[in-house]
Amino acid sequence: APRGDRAMARPLDLLVVALNAFFVFSAVAIERQYCAAPLEEATGFMGEATLAYAAKYNPLFLRREPWLRVATCISAYGLSWGYAATLLTFLLGLDALRMPVLLFTAAKVYAIGFYWLMEFTSDVPPPDLLGFVGPEGPYVLSIVLVLWRLLSSPTPFARGARAKSD
Repeated sequence: APRGDRAMARPLDLLVVALNAFFVFSAVAIERQYCAAPLEEATGFMGEATLAYAAKYNPLFLRREPWLRVATCISAYGLSWGYAATLLTFLLGLDALRMPVLLFTAAKVYAIGFYWLMEFTSDVPPPDLLGFVGPEGPYVLSIVLVLWRLLSSPTPFARGARAKSD
């Protein structure tokens, strides 16, 4: 069967695909706007929703500190390619992209760790932990799933490795 068809037999891989599709969407629909201008100037449904979310759950994001704007720009225009590569790797079962995706995931561990450290040690930490983790937690979940899957075997998508994702 073609590799794409086999993805349907790997439910956790499909979760990684869905999460990374969301991350690409977020990079394009939210992070690019944040990178270009303050949230108050964001347009469209996602711009308005992000402004409302930040006002209620993420005051540091709303403040748009210079370091956070730069980090968000890097995510929007740089990390989005890693999300796309991860999505394709898991959708198509591409063992050849295992190492680049692992390197990207290591960068994400650093980025998420730094971001959460700055969030929770700032003078305006998230006022509601569940409200903050709701949209931020999927990044951590994806990291765990990707590392678990890709570190399980040098060829995690080979026929014999399929069962490890179920």
